[in-house]
Amino acid sequence: MVAFVADLPSWQEGSFGYQSPVALYARAPVQQRPLLPLQPGTGGLASPELQRAPWGYSMVPVEQDEPASPYVAMMERVRVGFGRNMSRLPEVFGVSRQALYNWLKGDSPAASQHARIRNLSEAASVFQARDFKPTSASLDRVLSGGKSFLQLMSEGADGRATAEKLVRVMERSAQARGRLTSLLADEKPVALSASDLGLAARDER
Repeated sequence: MVAFVADLPSWQEGSFGYQSPVALYARAPVQQRPLLPLQPGTGGLASPELQRAPWGYSMVPVEQDEPASPYVAMMERVRVGFGRNMSRLPEVFGVSRQALYNWLKGDSPAASQHARIRNLSEAASVFQARDFKPTSASLDRVLSGGKSFLQLMSEGADGRATAEKLVRVMERSAQARGRLTSLLADEKPVALSASDLGLAARDER
């Protein structure tokens, strides 16, 4: 038991037995540091915010990827909703076709184009929801004030409301054509005789 106590660094032999000496050292000050968002299972060694240094691992600034432009997603919706007739959309923006594809790839459009992109994105959402495939002829169809869909979009009209109106107009037109075709199909062909092909009579009443 004496040997065990004598081995302890905090005790020393004195005149009256073993007694505690005056401490020759003090605790090092503890510096509070924020916890790092470490990856589970790696002990933090795989975290991109840590870098090996001579005295251990330390925090270093990490370059963050820039968030994707929201207009890329909008333009992708426009591309899907308008299909091949996306080639008509430079008329709305007053830019080249290449500019539209550059926006799809991540280029930032001018601030003056933001509202048009949002409107066309909403219009494309309507087309997809209604399973409507816009054609070049339908985009030129007069909707309001003697102006077509594309002209209204270039002037900043509401994309959702204008697209809904275009779909309704085209559906009514298709229904009217269907009724006309049905009426013509029910008509019996008129049989003509040889006398019907003679000279016209003087009395044309």
